Amino acid sequence: MSKELTVSDTLANRRSTRSFLETPIEEDKLGVIMAAAQWSASATNTQPWRFVLVRDRDEQQRVCQGLAPGNATWAGRAPAFIVVCGRPEDSHYHMKEGKQFYLFELGLAVQSIVLQAHALGLVAHQMGNFTEDTVREAMGIPEDYRVAVVIALGYRGPPDLLPTPELREREVAPRVRKDFNEVVLYDNWRSTGTPLQPYVPEETR
Repeated sequence: MSKELTVSDTLANRRSTRSFLETPIEEDKLGVIMAAAQWSASATNTQPWRFVLVRDRDEQQRVCQGLAPGNATWAGRAPAFIVVCGRPEDSHYHMKEGKQFYLFELGLAVQSIVLQAHALGLVAHQMGNFTEDTVREAMGIPEDYRVAVVIALGYRGPPDLLPTPELREREVAPRVRKDFNEVVLYDNWRSTGTPLQPYVPEETR
């Protein structure tokens, strides 16, 4: 691959780390991150999302009560949460061929949040393991909206802030991905086409 062509640094170096400093996030950075979510793509521009930005410590503790215990042990240090919600029927392609298409659109917005946060020197860790009704009640979210993901947001802290040796070890472990030509198929599912030369980001070499 040409040396001039590289994967964006934001993509190559992003990590879902768990150790957070309790340092507050600047208002202007939060505004930019939420604008990135707002301007995400959606089918026919239906924008089926709502984002609850949680900065109040008491409200954060209510959210933590709905998180899986393994996540609650570290997520509570983060200075902000983003609770990502969507109303399924707001998606233009709701239940087309049985697909919950709004989840794809929420995923686009979550990716925007994650990448914009990294570009600003922050960590955005997405959590899908939570009790939806508990988080919904804590935030006063209407019944017709689904809670898709909770994102812990903040500045990265040192591994020794994490509560267990296992978490501390995972915090510094190398990022790994499945083999390039396992996930990229060529011309058909049997992958009979000519394969590309895999690109390996600098951080993983």
